[in-house]
Amino acid sequence: GTRGSLGFALALISEPYPGLSIAVHTRNPFSLQFSQGSKERLISCIVIGLAYRINQVILLCFDCEKMTSLKPSFKTGLEYSFKDRLYLRAGMQSSPFQFAFGIGYTLGSLKIDMASTYHHYLGFSPTLSILYSLNKTRRI
Repeated sequence: GTRGSLGFALALISEPYPGLSIAVHTRNPFSLQFSQGSKERLISCIVIGLAYRINQVILLCFDCEKMTSLKPSFKTGLEYSFKDRLYLRAGMQSSPFQFAFGIGYTLGSLKIDMASTYHHYLGFSPTLSILYSLNKTRRI
């Protein structure tokens, strides 16, 4: 059968120094049950991350993700920008080991990103996102 349930997520981000951002994100922190009498619970997850802009063209990112009953996973990423329009990205994750790469292009309020991760059992998982922003957003 199928079951449904409401989940809960909360994210906080802070910029204590120019170029440094610290974030915390949690999903289902209370490990709620799917329904009354069910032993199944929603997976709880917490992620703590840092982003540091080394200079105008290089952004470094690190995070640690802990999900219920799984080992913590450590992730790191690097973004290199060309004239604030073209972005090259690469990253990797510890558990399960994966690596990722991508490219992004910004034209005014339009952002296009293509990326792919590689998992040694599952192979490549490509993604494409197209985002149009109605407001100007601030970038780390």
